[in-house]
Amino acid sequence: MAKIILDDWTEKEVAESDIIMREDLEKDYVSKEDYDSLQAKYEKKKAQAKDAFKDKDLATKEAIEKEREAIRESLKDEVRFTTKYWFEEIPEEVKTFKEKHSDLSWEEAYRASWYEPSQSENPNPWKPNKALFNWEKKEWSNEDLAEIADDPEKFDSVMSKLESWEYKSV
Repeated sequence: MAKIILDDWTEKEVAESDIIMREDLEKDYVSKEDYDSLQAKYEKKKAQAKDAFKDKDLATKEAIEKEREAIRESLKDEVRFTTKYWFEEIPEEVKTFKEKHSDLSWEEAYRASWYEPSQSENPNPWKPNKALFNWEKKEWSNEDLAEIADDPEKFDSVMSKLESWEYKSV
């Protein structure tokens, strides 16, 4: 045990392992002022890092939202195009042309690809294909007459033959 003299001139016995020399204290430990300045620098860096991560997350969210909106718009355009031209699926010729020239709209890609739909396909599934419809049949129902009502010439010729009893109304 070692004896030390305190500031009030009293002696006290302490273990030698508990004694810290002034040189060691200055070398190994930080003063309160240094600690406070380091703490302020740490808090500043922590706030900067937090702001940087917040900005990065915000930028990522904005980029994801922009990409989501672009995909939504492209799907809307695709659906508009397929419904306008009665395609169940967009033809491969138009798709490949659109992929090569992504700045074109579906409409422009369709025109530029020179795609011609086959004539055997019926563009409107609710109306029979006029090329395949038998105009010379002898019996006509009201539904058959309704189908040709938009073509006045054919409708008038069928109605005149119905009135003259050449065709039969079913």
